[in-house]
Amino acid sequence: MAVSLFTVVPIQGTYDIAYARNTLRVKIAQQRWSMFVNAHATIALTALGELILLTERLQPVMVNIETLAEPNRYGVKLSSRFDVPDERPSNWEEKQRNLQQAATEFDLVEIEHGVEITVYIWVE
Repeated sequence: MAVSLFTVVPIQGTYDIAYARNTLRVKIAQQRWSMFVNAHATIALTALGELILLTERLQPVMVNIETLAEPNRYGVKLSSRFDVPDERPSNWEEKQRNLQQAATEFDLVEIEHGVEITVYIWVE
């Protein structure tokens, strides 16, 4: 039976996205899950990282990565909360759509000065 694994990775630049993807792949390999979940979770994490990079932050944004195992399904939860400029970058909608398409479940909540994003990638 798979166990839940949780980690937090900082993202501020493209190298951080690559590091986060590697961390995610290690967590999935520890669970001995399929390449399907690995690929979709990696795509989702990359899309989330690209959204974060659009905000041009001077400080890293923390991204929570959690592997989840339920009786009838397993998967990955990605979540983050970060500030976003009032005037969104021109390609924000495209990057957000990429993230939505990679996810089984997608939730974006507007908060004061930013967003809170939670993404699930499930395999049943």
